Amino acid sequence: MPIGESIKGMDELSESFYSKFHQTNTLGREKGVAEYPWLFKKAEDLITQSELPKPEKNRVLEELHHLLKLFQETKGDVRELTKDVSDPLEKLITHLEFVGNKLLKENDDSQEQAREQEAIEMFKDSLQEELISPALWQEAQKMGIIPLDTLSNKYGPASYYGGAARNIARLHWNIPIPQGELPVTDLDIIATSGEARVKMQHELHIDPKGIAVSQLSKDIISKRLAEHDVTFNELAVISREGKSTILYAPEAKQSLESGIIHPAPKVRRNFYKTNFVRHPEDPSLIIFLTSITERLIKSVAEGKAEGFKLAEHSLQVPLEKRVLTNVRRFLPKQKERQPTIFWRMSKVFEQMGICTNENFFAHLNAQIEKYPNFNFYPLPQDQVEKANWFVIKIIDLARRKINDPANDVLQLPIYKTLPTAELRKERLIKVPYDDLPDEKFTQNFWQWRQNQRFPPIETPRITM
Repeated sequence: MPIGESIKGMDELSESFYSKFHQTNTLGREKGVAEYPWLFKKAEDLITQSELPKPEKNRVLEELHHLLKLFQETKGDVRELTKDVSDPLEKLITHLEFVGNKLLKENDDSQEQAREQEAIEMFKDSLQEELISPALWQEAQKMGIIPLDTLSNKYGPASYYGGAARNIARLHWNIPIPQGELPVTDLDIIATSGEARVKMQHELHIDPKGIAVSQLSKDIISKRLAEHDVTFNELAVISREGKSTILYAPEAKQSLESGIIHPAPKVRRNFYKTNFVRHPEDPSLIIFLTSITERLIKSVAEGKAEGFKLAEHSLQVPLEKRVLTNVRRFLPKQKERQPTIFWRMSKVFEQMGICTNENFFAHLNAQIEKYPNFNFYPLPQDQVEKANWFVIKIIDLARRKINDPANDVLQLPIYKTLPTAELRKERLIKVPYDDLPDEKFTQNFWQWRQNQRFPPIETPRITM
C-alpha cells in the first residue's frame, strides 16, 4: 500500500489533534490525552507499511511502544516523569527523525534526488578550511563561548555551528560582531553521542534543540552545512588532533563581511519543512517558500544580519500565519531587546509591502484575530514532548503525499506562468544595525504586549 493511502481522509482528524496538542501544552495537559493511543497507532501503521529494513522497523516500533506506555502511565503529564526518562528517549527521537527522512526519500522522484545530490557535491567542493589561532579562544570565552578543546575534553569530540560558529568566524576574520549576536545566551553544538548531548544539556543548561548528534568527519559536516537555509550559517568550527579550524563556504564569509544574507538550501525538503518548489516549466527556477523567508526576516529583525536579498517572485509568496510564528520566536527574548527586534521587523515588513511602520501593531492584531487558536507559547522542549512532536511529523509525511504543503504556492500566478525578467530580479531588504526604535514605538510596543496573552520573558540559561 502506498505511503499515505492508509490514512487518506484523516486531515480533519489530524488538525483536530494539533489543536488539542497545543491546548494541552498551554493549559497543563488536562485535555487531549485520550488522543495519544490514536496518534501512536497511526505512526505504527505508517512505519509498518514503509519499506524500511525489518530490523530497523522493529527497533523503532519497540521504542514507540515504550513511549506510549510512558504517556499512559503519566496520563500525558510529563511533569510526573523522572529526569532520567529523557535518556532512553534520545534513541527514539533519533530513529524517528531517520525514519521520517527515509519516508520522504521513498516518496521523492529520482530526478529531484539527482539534482539535490549534484548541488550538495558542488557545494562540498567549494568549501574552504582555515586554522584558528589558539589565542582567539580567549576572546571567544569573554563572550560566553566555551573553547572547543575544553568542550571536547569533557564531553568527547564536538563542533560548533550556528551563532557560536558565526562569532568565532567574525573574530578570526576581524569582522565586527553585531549587537544582535550578543550576549551569547545559547550554543549550537554537534556532539558525537546521545550521552554527551544529555550531559551538555543538563550540566551547561543548553537548549537541547541546539545540540545535534552526528559523526564529525569532514564529509558529514559538509553535508550538514549544505542543508542550512541561510548563507551565513554555511560554516562550522571543528576540532581535529588538538587544532581548531573553520570549515566554510565562500558565500558564508561574504555574508558575514557584508551583513547581507541569501537563501541557501540545496535540499528541497527534509523532515522539518519544505524549503522551495521548482517551477514546472523551468526546474532551475526556484521559488522559496515561507519557511525560508521567515528565517531571513528573523535574522534581520534580531540584528544578526543587516539585510537579505530575495527574488521578487519569492517575495510574492504570502507569509500568512508565518507572521505570528516570527512573533512567537521573539516573545521570550531578553526584555531590553524586544522593542528593537519588533522595530526592525516592522521595517522589514514595510519594505516587503506587508504593512507600514505606523500600522505594524494593527497588522499583528489582525493576524491574531484571524488565527485565534495560534499557540504563542514556546514549542515543546521536554524530550517526551519532542518525541511526541516527531510522531506527529511522521504522520505529516504521509499526508504530504495527499496534501503537499506547497499547494498554496501552486495556485499562485508566479507558478502557473514563468515569472517575467522583473520578477526574477533580487530585491534588497535592509535595516542598518544602528536603526533603533524611537520612544513612541517603544511605548506602543509595551502597551501592545501587555494587552496580549503571551508567555513570560525567559532569562539566559548558559552555565559556564
